[in-house]
Amino acid sequence: MTQVQQSPPPERTERLAFRVSSEELELIDQKAKTVGLTRSEYLRACAINAKIKPRPIPQPMPELNIKIFTQLGRIGGLLNQAMKAVNSGFVQNIPSSYLEELRELLIEIRSRLSCQG
Repeated sequence: MTQVQQSPPPERTERLAFRVSSEELELIDQKAKTVGLTRSEYLRACAINAKIKPRPIPQPMPELNIKIFTQLGRIGGLLNQAMKAVNSGFVQNIPSSYLEELRELLIEIRSRLSCQG
């Protein structure tokens, strides 16, 4: 009967260090024990074999969106001044609900501009 020789394990000379909470450490140790591995073996297997879904890379905002975003910020500042004038009684012919609705629309538009790539 021929004996198959196993190759020696790779020489591990590099060291990784990272912090975990005591609860995380306990969970890691439990999972390693469940599958019959040491903590190092378990973490190595997880790091090398795990299927990781990559995080989406944020796209830069187009130049036109940046310019519009900036202008809408200025308009929002003027709108806040108008709301302050209405709320203080200095201006009486503009309903504050109208200004509040405009402010909400500006926030929504700026939000949509910042999310587009």
